[in-house]
Amino acid sequence: MESAIRFCDLKVVHISRKSALTGDIQEFRSFFFMVWLFCSAAAALLAFGLSHFLTRDIKTLGDIIAQINCRSYQTKIVFPRSDEISLLGKQLNQMYDTIQLQLLQIKEEEQKKARAEIQMMSEQINPHFLYNTLECIHFQILNGHSDTAGSMLESLGRYLRITLSVGQTFISVEKEAEHVTSYMEIMNRHSREGVHFACHIDTHLKNCKIMKVLLQPLAENCLKHGFGNMNLETWPVAPQITISITLDQTHTHIVIEVSDNGKGIDIPRATACLTEEQPEGREHFGLNNIYRRLMACYGTEANISFVSIPYLKNSVIVTIPYDRNEFSNTP
Repeated sequence: MESAIRFCDLKVVHISRKSALTGDIQEFRSFFFMVWLFCSAAAALLAFGLSHFLTRDIKTLGDIIAQINCRSYQTKIVFPRSDEISLLGKQLNQMYDTIQLQLLQIKEEEQKKARAEIQMMSEQINPHFLYNTLECIHFQILNGHSDTAGSMLESLGRYLRITLSVGQTFISVEKEAEHVTSYMEIMNRHSREGVHFACHIDTHLKNCKIMKVLLQPLAENCLKHGFGNMNLETWPVAPQITISITLDQTHTHIVIEVSDNGKGIDIPRATACLTEEQPEGREHFGLNNIYRRLMACYGTEANISFVSIPYLKNSVIVTIPYDRNEFSNTP
């Protein structure tokens, strides 16, 4: 910067650093930039906080719906305010309680219906078996065989006591074995040549509870399909039925195997009749009845399979879940 002196032709020149002149401008720029940055950050935080405040309850409602869908909504979320979203949340809680109550009532009704159906299927007695047994007892009495008739009546009484045990769906393995033994005693009295019968149970499973009337229909199938319409006097080997009740290797399931050395099992037909809605005639009723009751009692954890080597070993293998707490202390 320069300026002229009035009384002479001299000029005064002022020299300054450029940085000295622009330093204050830079400070102002930095100041305004910091103010802008601070305002932007404050605006962003304010916008985030406001949006979080406005959407918090909506997100909570979404979480509740997600938990309900996953069936994990155990602890109720409280909505203390009285705005529209909070009122919606309270209504959602009330609706959930109502639905749960209705589901519980439906479940109880289904359980009652299932128990009634299981009881009905368990207590279905083959009338021909009962008539034939009574006729046989009558015949023994007329022929003066009172001891034989008395033994048959005793076996029939034990058999009916378990078959008609109203209100019981599960009984001990020992009682179930007694039931099928009584049945085999009666059936062996009907014929001159009886079928050898044996039942082997793991000692620690005797008091374990299983579905009642499970073994007898399987033994009846052995007699009817394994040795039916055959002359046991000319049978190539001694006819026998063996029942084995054990635990599997993992100790999580009870394995019930009912075997005979009869004619064999038509495995495709036997497997198909398990799930038939209406089995054809009485000949397929036994397995279908057992399978339906197993599904009602144990669900998909129960299973029935077959192995067949004619005249050597034909087995129906029933697998049911093993519950260590399901024990009966009664004899």
